[in-house]
Order: sequence, then structure tokens, then C-alpha cells
Amino acid sequence: MSSEELLNNILSTYNELENELEFTGFSDPSVSFYEDYPEPGHSKIDLTKAKDWWTTKQGENGDYKKYLKPEFENLIKDITKIIKIYDSGIETELKNNLGKTHTQWGPIPHRWAAIHSEDRDKTMDVQFFINLTSKGLRVGICVSYQRNYSDSWKSFLVRLLKRKELIFEEIKNLEKLGYNFMNTTNEDYANKSDGTVIINNDSEEMYNHVRDAAQFDIVFFVGEENLDKSSLIIDILECFVQTRKMYQLLQPSKFNKKREIV
Repeated sequence: MSSEELLNNILSTYNELENELEFTGFSDPSVSFYEDYPEPGHSKIDLTKAKDWWTTKQGENGDYKKYLKPEFENLIKDITKIIKIYDSGIETELKNNLGKTHTQWGPIPHRWAAIHSEDRDKTMDVQFFINLTSKGLRVGICVSYQRNYSDSWKSFLVRLLKRKELIFEEIKNLEKLGYNFMNTTNEDYANKSDGTVIINNDSEEMYNHVRDAAQFDIVFFVGEENLDKSSLIIDILECFVQTRKMYQLLQPSKFNKKREIV
């Protein structure tokens, strides 16, 4: 179906299910959660202070468990519930869609979730991601190199090279809708930076950049002023529809054709 038809159908489903959905918007503590958050691996971090976000000195739940955790998880559950109706091949187990909150170097300065293929590790799959940061919410498509899945990344680069003209054209279409082709590191998140917007003049330049940067990200920014509303779900669903063609273009040839919904 066309993107317009898909969006109309999805919005109709949202209206039908609205009373069953759990997400009602992010609270102020959740929106501001990462504004003063420590950078992972930074030598100046006081990790005892970092723990205050999770548990207070009085042993009570901090803002993460009281606000951000349930709100973010409700958002992902609701989004998954709606998308599953149109793409039966996605993972629906919440724990498999959520990113980690900590690494061995310390807390991660943003919250991440990914809608991805069922029974496939999200770190090696093409992701439709939802990402809460100190600057607001980021939504889009991501593929990145993972040391434990280097063969998957090599295969992705082969597909990217073969389809580079189509993918470059779709990047330009998404840029007209307000998306950015960009790179963001953990250091960017910690420094309250959006990352680096990449301007590619042609498909070859695009391919070379992705190969060298070891990541592919096309990102839409939802401002903080929209985060406290339940209708944030609609904003994310619109991004899902707008990026679906890119999601399908980046998938391997064995991608189930039944999942090609645009």
C-alpha cells in the first residue's frame, strides 16, 4: 500500500485502541532526566552520585524507576502493539526491544528502544528506534557495526553498495521531511549534543561515509514541547510510516516480502 494509505490505517487503529493504550506523555522528571546526566567512562564521574538517579540516599526509588522507566516502557509497548498489526514480523517482547541503561563504564546518557525483526538480536538488525535524550526525542532508522556481529555489518555494506542509488534517493526524500543523516556518539549524548549532520553529494559519498563511520542513522527530532502529550505516539507512528521504505531497502534479500508494507 502507499505511505498515505498506511498512515491513514495506522491512525485509525490508534483511534480505535486509544482507550487501551498506557502512555499518557512524559512527566517533567522524565523529560529533564538526562539534562545533568554523567558521561560513561569519564574519569570525573562520581558514580555514587550517578546512582541517585536510580535510588536515593534514603533507599527509595529515584526518578528513573518512579517516572522514566514506566513511561518509556509504556510508550514502547503501545507503539509495538499498533505496529504489530501491520508488520507481524516484529519483536514484541519488551525486554528484547529495550537498550541497556548501563555499561561496564557507567550509566548510558540516553534511553533507547528499537522495533526490529522477531528472533533477531536488535544490535545486528535494521532498527526503527525511539531514543530519549537531554535534547528531546529522536526517532528514525539505525544500523551500526557491532564487534560481535562483524559478518552482519559486512553483509550490510554489500547490500548498501548494491542499492546505494535507491537508498541515497530515499535519504534525500526524508531530508525534505525534516530528517537528518547523521552520526551520534555516546560522547555527543553526554555533552548534550545532537551529533554531526552529514551532507552527502552523491550515493558514492554516502556509501564511503557509512563504511568509514561504521554506522547508518537517519534521524527526526521531536522537541521537548511535545513530550508531555499522549499524542507523542502519533508523531512516532508518522515517523514509522515515513521511514518504512528506508527500513525495507536496508534489509537483506531474505527479508520476508510479506513485511514490505509500503
